[in-house]
Amino acid sequence: MAAKRKSGFPKEKSQALRKRYTWYLRPPFKSKFDSEQWWKGQSQIEPAAALYELVRRHPDVGKSRRKVPDAEFYGQYIARPTLVPSEYESRRFLSAKAGLNGLPEALACLCCIGMNSWPKLTRRAQQYWRCKAGSIKGVDCRDDSSKCVCIYEEAMEALILNRAKALKPKEKTACESILWRLVDQEFANDLPTVEEVEFAILREALTAHRNGHLLISIAPGLRMDTAAKLMGQKYREHQKLTGNGVETKGKKRARPETWLSAISEFDTDEASRDKAKTQIFVRYRRISDSIQFDERPRVLDYISALIRRAAPDRRSWDIGKLALIWV
Repeated sequence: MAAKRKSGFPKEKSQALRKRYTWYLRPPFKSKFDSEQWWKGQSQIEPAAALYELVRRHPDVGKSRRKVPDAEFYGQYIARPTLVPSEYESRRFLSAKAGLNGLPEALACLCCIGMNSWPKLTRRAQQYWRCKAGSIKGVDCRDDSSKCVCIYEEAMEALILNRAKALKPKEKTACESILWRLVDQEFANDLPTVEEVEFAILREALTAHRNGHLLISIAPGLRMDTAAKLMGQKYREHQKLTGNGVETKGKKRARPETWLSAISEFDTDEASRDKAKTQIFVRYRRISDSIQFDERPRVLDYISALIRRAAPDRRSWDIGKLALIWV
C-alpha cells in the first residue's frame, strides 16, 4: 500500500498564514468592519470603489490599525471636517496623526476610514481615498495637482499659511481679502529667515518623497522646450532604471469584477461551516499580495540598478565621486 503523501506546507503554518488575511473577520475588528457585499447585483461599479473594497482588507491594514488604535477616530474628522474636537479628543487626534506618519498614503488613509464599506463613506471620505490611492493595481484617480508639485511653491505656501494662522485677527468675521492684506504686511515687516525657508523646503521634499514622488532638481531660466525635454528625459531614465513605468512594463489592467468576485468567494468560504477551500484562498491571496502600497524603489534595489547600469562603461561614473571611494 502506497504511503500517504505528506503535504509540503504544515497545517499549522497554513492556518497561521490564512489568519493574516482574515483579520477583518475576527475580533476585535469583526464587530467594526462592515463586510457587506453591496456590489452584488450592480452592473456599473466605479473602479476606485472596487479597489477600496479590495485594499481595505489587506493584511497590512489590519497590522497598522493595531499599532494606531485611534486611527478611526482621526478618520471621523477627515470625513466630517465641521466636527469640533474637545481637548481630550484633540490629544487623541494628534496621537493618531503622529502614529500614521511614515506610512504610505493609501495605507494611512485606510487605517482612518477603512472600517466602513464604500456606500457608507461620506463623499469627502470617498474623495480622500481617490486622492490617496495612487495608482494601485492600475487604478489612478489622482488629479494633476496630486501627480506633480513644485516643492519650492509648496514650501512658500506653507510659510504663508503659518503666518496667517499666527496672526489671529481680532475680528473673527474678517473677510479673506483683509486677512491676506495683513499677511502681506506681515511679510513686508518680517521676512522669513534662511533657516525658515530651508526648513519649509526640507519638509515639503520629505513629504513628497514619503508620498512616493520622484525628486528632480532643474535649473531656472531655461527655455520651456528645453525644460520639458530634460524633465522628460530624467523621468524616463528613472522609470527605466526602476522598471516601474508604463513604458517598461505595460500599463496594469484594472479588473474590478475579478477583485470583487474573489472577495465574495473568500468571505463566503470563511463564513461557511464546511472545510475552507484552499483554491479559493490561493486565488484571493494572489490578488491581495499583488497590492503595493509603497511604489518607491527599495534603496538597495535602486543602488544595484545604478551599479549595473554603470558597469559596462566605468567612464559613465563621475570621476570625482569614484576618487572619494578609491583614494
